[in-house]
This record gives sequence, structure tokens and C-alpha cells, in this order.
Amino acid sequence: MKTERTCTAGKMLFVTLVGLIHLQIVQADQAGKSPVKVFILAGQSNMEGQGKIKIDTNRNEGRGSLEYLVKDPATAKRYKHLVDDKGQWIVRDDVWIWYLGRKGGLTVGYGARNDRIGPELQFGHVMGDHFDNQVLLIKTAWGGKSLAKDFRPPGSGGQVGPYYTEMVKLAKDVLANLKEHFPDYDGRGCEIAGFGWHQGWNDGCSMKDTNQYEENLIHFIRDIRREFGNKDIPFVIANSGFGGWKQKIDRRLKIIQAQAAPLKHEELKGTVACVETRDFFRPPEVSPSRQGYHWNSNAETYFLIGDSMGRAMIRLCTGAADLGSKTCRVWEVLEWEIANSSYPVSNPYDLVAKAVFTHESGQTRKIEMFYTGSDKWKLRFCGSKMGKWSFYTVCDGSDGTHNDGSLDSHVGQITVNAQTESDVKGFLSHKGNKFAIMDRDDTDLKPYVYQVFMNQQDYEQQYNHSSRIWDDPINRKHLIENYWNNTVDNGFQIYFVAIFYSWFKKGALDRNMVSSTDVAAPDPDVFDALEYAIKYAHQRGGRTHIWAWGDQGRKQTPNLLPGGVLGNDHKRLMRYTAARLGPLPGWCMNFGFDTLELPNPESITSQWANYLNDRMGWNHMLCSRGWKNSAFAINSYAGFSGSYELTTTKNGPSGYEEIRSDVDSDNSKPHLYEERHTYNRFKYVEPSSCQEPGDGPDQYGMSDGYACWPVKLSSREQARLNEDGSRRLIWREQMAGGMGGFFGYFSVRFNSFGPFSQNCGCGYHSDSLKRAFRCFRDFWAKDRFMFDMVVDTGRVRNGTGYCLRTKDYKNFVFFVENDSSVEINLGSMPGSQQVIVVDARNEYSEISKGSRSAGWWTINFGYTSDWAIAVGSP
Repeated sequence: MKTERTCTAGKMLFVTLVGLIHLQIVQADQAGKSPVKVFILAGQSNMEGQGKIKIDTNRNEGRGSLEYLVKDPATAKRYKHLVDDKGQWIVRDDVWIWYLGRKGGLTVGYGARNDRIGPELQFGHVMGDHFDNQVLLIKTAWGGKSLAKDFRPPGSGGQVGPYYTEMVKLAKDVLANLKEHFPDYDGRGCEIAGFGWHQGWNDGCSMKDTNQYEENLIHFIRDIRREFGNKDIPFVIANSGFGGWKQKIDRRLKIIQAQAAPLKHEELKGTVACVETRDFFRPPEVSPSRQGYHWNSNAETYFLIGDSMGRAMIRLCTGAADLGSKTCRVWEVLEWEIANSSYPVSNPYDLVAKAVFTHESGQTRKIEMFYTGSDKWKLRFCGSKMGKWSFYTVCDGSDGTHNDGSLDSHVGQITVNAQTESDVKGFLSHKGNKFAIMDRDDTDLKPYVYQVFMNQQDYEQQYNHSSRIWDDPINRKHLIENYWNNTVDNGFQIYFVAIFYSWFKKGALDRNMVSSTDVAAPDPDVFDALEYAIKYAHQRGGRTHIWAWGDQGRKQTPNLLPGGVLGNDHKRLMRYTAARLGPLPGWCMNFGFDTLELPNPESITSQWANYLNDRMGWNHMLCSRGWKNSAFAINSYAGFSGSYELTTTKNGPSGYEEIRSDVDSDNSKPHLYEERHTYNRFKYVEPSSCQEPGDGPDQYGMSDGYACWPVKLSSREQARLNEDGSRRLIWREQMAGGMGGFFGYFSVRFNSFGPFSQNCGCGYHSDSLKRAFRCFRDFWAKDRFMFDMVVDTGRVRNGTGYCLRTKDYKNFVFFVENDSSVEINLGSMPGSQQVIVVDARNEYSEISKGSRSAGWWTINFGYTSDWAIAVGSP
């Protein structure tokens, strides 16, 4: 609704900023007689704005102030529109602002004081950049005010809030006297184009007010629209996200939920938006203050809130393109394709467009789009939570790259229903130091046994061979099914893939095999095959373990790219990886092996992990072998010692106690022995006869003959990975509390090392070892591993054995090595529980031993073997 108003004359543009950087007035052409676009901004102290402008060197070196953001090379690009080429604050005369009597062209200083900013600054810039019309911001905000009382709308009943009345009165007074306040106003009329709301602290101090917030907010929206004679005024709410994602106070979380609630009301759909602000919280360590309820006075936070409110307002004002509604099941992946024929970049992989998904509960997911060739981009979504989701796209140049309207401001809706396939689970996760898998949704975790299988001989060779999948992914994609069947046959449900420089060019193993042109774009054929492998395993209840890179010595690391790690070529690849693979459940990724060879390995690999984590939308478990860092979700151990943070005894682990010590060393993350425990890796044989050789030099200059792996170990150490050693290692890892492991075959083409020969028993699993590994897998598939299990090895005597039990003593698992009977202690177990035993050397088969009550019991197996004992019902 357009309203013509007459105004009395005034004489000058008034700027009330004192002691700031010199102000420059910037003229802008005005379009004809179009009405002034008026936006009312209201709320309490955070709408007033507490973001500090000037650098205070005594407080974190000025970080978090607007001046710091403008001057810091890391952020200057995003904030350059706020200053001219001399570093002076720009004043826009195409965007006016009135804030409780302070008025003029939009610039810094319209916060709670003239040395502060609030959301109005960047909100006004977004509006001014979008509309050809003159824009007016009317800001009415006061500190310490509640919606339940101070802003109480008429529709809520009871006494109308005095600040509701004052807000409406002031806005109408300004509009009735525009010429007086803004002398350049030429009588073209004005239009209430939108309303912005950022408030919530005071209502979150009382559970009574918190519980009423949704109802009061709905009435507030209705009444504001009635006051200004337009039932569809676009209304943008910035939620109360101070504290960020670590906010746990129930009242605060309920306020956030209530602020998203209007989006669910039928009468308000399409005219109300709620902006998620928790991403914008900055800790005190990088901020001008420690006032968490005032966003620690961080100017970046207020800038981002205003920017998001502005983008949301534009989507409401323009009626963004609706991509429609889709339905999926939990853990199903949806995608949309958008055409964009005029992208303004030479390399389309450099165009950054994003989608923001919001659940009806207020949970958000952000993911970038990815280029698919020609003029097409795709965006993806994973149904990680049942219920209603909505999304919008953003390609506004806010990341410092490019603005592209063809990919911006699309919207859509999704309904996520329950998953009906029991084998289909979600993303790998953890609970404490135990691996977990998401089950019914992203909050429902089940314990997970993490053991990886590698067949480099047949599918994952590092050197060119007719069966290497990544050399010809289009024509060899069918080998993925073979690889999966081989993985299952060997007793595993996670298979391993290594990509290296094939990310850029199929078949490329190292930097020497790619050109500068190659590294400018990912290879879509390789990604097609990798995506197929991830989906194939996931649909069958499995997982894919990816090694992104190799080692420095073989020139298989990204620091050899033109810009190095986090250079343009590497970032482009990571953005594509995050956008394309991020929404796919069923994989985790390691940076690469022999990371010790890298310059600053922990720093490089943690930067890689953080960059991916920030962009994938859905969490994945990333790790880097040998390093412990907050960026990594798994503690991954190297196996050849060296100056790593995380390593086993050389060629280890040495035994059960070392495994248990490693698992117990950090209770916050799961642990993984990522050194490949290859069957008979350290066995010595003569290749033609497959016999242990006599003395005499071999090709390695060793006197003991031809080794499966060219190191000299004692007979005892050689036995560590023979059939008994391999079988017992995988059981010991689980019985130590859930250590992850890595087993499988090397290739005969693995550098000069070899021979990994099936005939000589090097690498390839014998049928008997396959049976043992399948037994291990099937035993734990019965949900016998539980989050509250603790190690209690003192419950075995007269034999070598280990024990896990639940804290309530209702469930026990024992593993006994090389014995025909054993004594176990079921002390403190309530009632009588079933006991079954399983021969760990054979296919999984349960043998019932009846029921037992608390106390010591002798369990006779009947013959000597390795045995698993399960007591109680999972």
C-alpha cells in the first residue's frame, strides 16, 4: 500500500557522529517519483546496537571492532563498501536513517551510542543496493525491554506495552514530517516496505514470558500490520542467538524456537522470515568485550545480523523463485538443479552460491552449490531430521567473490519422513571415545564398530593397472560392486579408497601427472565413481573410508599445488567436495599417510579439516594420521613411530595393554589404528618356493631372504600379523573399549615392496582368516557393544582373556584366547542371564551354555580355540 504524505521543509542533511573517522557524503541518482521504501527496525539493546567501531588496542588488539575488520587483510574485502579509497566512512544519501531523533544519511554511528553500530548499518546497505528507490530506515529500539510487557501488542490482551505505543507513534510522526527530517525529500510519497525485529533477552529471563513469546510475537506481527494498514508487510525476525551453538539454557533455546514459530502459521507463510544468528556469535577472545548478551560488542556480529536480515527482507519483498516442495525419508539425499547462463566468472567452479535449510524447530544447515557443467548448478540436502524444512539460496557476493542473481533467492520446502529400511543409517559420529552411527535421526546414536578393509591388490593399486577404479572411473564403475562384495566376504562393512591427484585428473597419482589446467577444476568422472561407491555401501549398511592424499615423498600432497594448501586450486576442490559429498551419509576421510613428511603437518592438515567442516553442511569424521587436534573428529595413529603426536610402538601395537592405554588416553574422541594391518606383512619368504629362505643377500641387501615387507623383525614380531595375530588383534581392539582398525591387502605393484602374493600367504587373507573376520563382524552386529561398556579384565582367570561389561552389570562380553575352558566372574549381575559362546575362528554360530546367575563360573568350550562369550540380552 502506497501512502502519499505532505511534509514541511527543512534545510540540511544532519549527521550526528563525533570523534569518528572523517565522513564523506556519497551522492546517488534517484529514480523518478518512485515512493520512498520505508523499513521499520525495532527491538531492545541488540537492535540499538552494541558493536564497537573504533579499535581499542588494550582489548584483544582491537579485534572485533569495525575499524579492525575494515583494515585487516583477512576481512577487508567484505567491508570495503563501508569506506572510500582514503579509508573514510561513507555516508549514503540514497539511504536515510532516523533513530530516536538522530537522523541523516546511512553511515556508522547509529548504534546505542555514536561509537557503536547495530544491524541497521549493513541492513541499510543491502536495501540501498537492491532498490532504486530512496530508502528510509526508522529505528525504534530501547535497552532492556520485553515483548511480554514493554512491547506488548494489543492482540495479546491486558495493558498495551508503552514501548509498543511509542514505537508506532514515532514511526508515524516521522512519516508525517518527512520533509522536516530529510530536506531532500521531494514529495514522492512513501511505502512501508518491511519491518525488522531483533529482541528477546528480557523475555528469556522468565519462563512465564518465554512460554508466552510465540503467542505474543504472532499478535505483534498482526498488530503492526494493522497499525500501518497492510496485512502483508514483510516481517523479518533475527533470533536471539547470543551464546552461539553452545547456548544450552532452556529459556534461551525456547525463545529461539518461538521466534521461528511464525513461519509455521498458514496466514503468515511467505511474508515472515526468521534469520538464524547463532553462526554469528564471536567469543570474547576475538571481541571488544565479554558481554555475551550484547554479542560481546563484536561489530562483525551486528554486521552479519543486518546483512542476513537484509537478504531475508529482499526475498520476502521480491517473492523469490519457488523451487516447490519435495518429500524424502530420513538419510535420503535430495537435489535441485538451477540453470545460470550468465555467470560472471571465468572459472564456474569459483562461483560461490549457498543454500540455507531451516527445520521447523529452528535448526539450520548451510551448504554450497556445485557446478555440474554447461550452465547448471546443483544443491543437495540430506533428511537428517523428520519434519518440515524450508530453504533459500544465496549468491550475493557476501563471501567476497561474485553476485549472481540467477542463483540467488530461490526458495523451497521439504518434508522428511521416517526411514523404513533398517540397514540405512546416518552419518558416522561418536559418543565420548566410542564410535557411533546416527540411527533414526541426527540425535539418535547407536554404538558402531569401526573396522576398515583395503584391497589395494585388486581395486586400489597406487600404480597403473587394468583393475584400478580411478584410472578409468566411467568404464570401471562396475568394479565398485565387486569391491563391496569382496569387502563383505572378508568380514568387513567399510571399504577404503584413495584418490590423490585423481581429484583433478583420472589416473593421476602425483603432482607430476597433472598440469596447471588440470588442477583448475575437479574431475567429474572421478567424483561420479566416488559418489557411487559411497552410495552403494551406504544402501547396504556400510561405509567408505577415503584417503584424500598420499605422502610428500611421492608428491601426492596438496601443498604442491600452485597456491599450496588452502590456495585457490585447493580451496576450489574442497568447496566442490563439501558441496557434492557433504550431504551424503556414509563416509569419513583422512588427509593422507606419512603426514610427518609435510611442512608443519598438524597445522596444514587441521586447516584442511576446518575448511571442509565449515562447508559440508552435515558433519563428517575427518582425521589426519598421527595428529591430535580439535579439528579432527578421530584420533588416528601412525604405526611406524616417528615424531607424531599419535603413534603405536613401531610396527605395533605391541599388545592389548597398549591398545587399551591408547583408547583411554582421550575420552572425548574415538581412536583408530590407521596403519594398515596387512596379513603376514612381516613374513619372510622366497617368492618362487614360498619357503622361508636361508642366509644370503636378497634384493634389499637382507640376509634373511625376500620379505613381504622389507623390514627385519624377530620371529615373535613376524607373528604379530600372522593368522592368529590378525584375528586376535581385531578382537583386542574392540575388547579394549572400541579401538578402530584397518586391515587388508597391499598391491604387488606397491612401489618396490613385495611380493604380496596369494600363493605365498602374503597379504591375501586365507579362507580361514576370512571366516574369523566374518565371525567378528557378525558377533558385534547383534548390538553387543554398548556406550556404557567399561573394561573389566579382572573377571577372567585360568586363561588369557578380556572382559567388557555395562555399568549396570546386565551385559558382559568376554574374549578368550587359545583355550578349551575358562573361569569368568559374573559378580553383581542382576538375576539370571543367558550365556552363549562363539568359536571366533569359524563362521558365526551361537552355542548356548544356558543361564547363569552372579558369581564365578567355569565355561567349557569342548575344544581349544579363540572364543567369544556373550552374557545377557542386548
